[in-house]
Amino acid sequence: RFPRMVDPTPKDPLENAGLAFGLVSAAGFCSVIGGLLVLNKRVVDLAKTGVLAFGLGFSGGVMLYVSFIEIFYKSVASFKAYGKDDRDAYVCGTLTFFAGMALLRCTIQIAHYVETRGAGTKADSGAVAVAAPSVVSAPP
Repeated sequence: RFPRMVDPTPKDPLENAGLAFGLVSAAGFCSVIGGLLVLNKRVVDLAKTGVLAFGLGFSGGVMLYVSFIEIFYKSVASFKAYGKDDRDAYVCGTLTFFAGMALLRCTIQIAHYVETRGAGTKADSGAVAVAAPSVVSAPP
């Protein structure tokens, strides 16, 4: 059974403004605390590379998940507005989501091919790296 779609837009646009402001302020304050911690040599000596890598990977994954889910629900809502029923809109949203991921992977492969084809000159390799986001940039 497909999950029930919930309309994410509140009735009053400012209904959750206080909560949103509080969460953004807390996130900003956590960034300040993290930035201040690196000024203490003892804390820096305690940090292990694996822990830092895990933390960065986890936080990046959470950001990607939140962004992709928001896009996914907007896609499903668009398919519903087009006239699809709930089940068909969900299937179409899922298929287009993964088709977009496959298209992104193909784009990365093409960028990698273009970059390595000119391996003798490294002058413009940075421009190609910008064109290929690191979302799914596993080695080919």
